[in-house]
Amino acid sequence: MANHAASVGTLTSVGKSAVWGPDGLLLAQAAGTENVLVIATSNNASWHGEVVAIA
Repeated sequence: MANHAASVGTLTSVGKSAVWGPDGLLLAQAAGTENVLVIATSNNASWHGEVVAIA
């Protein structure tokens, strides 16, 4: 589930974008409204999540 990291017009960002695995477990989540990519990868049905800061 993605969330834009900045307010636009009357919409206020709440941050904490996240990604969940097929089993419903949280794989990775942004801490707040910082500029990051929340990434999920699968290798032979083994899921891994990471948060990568972007400039």
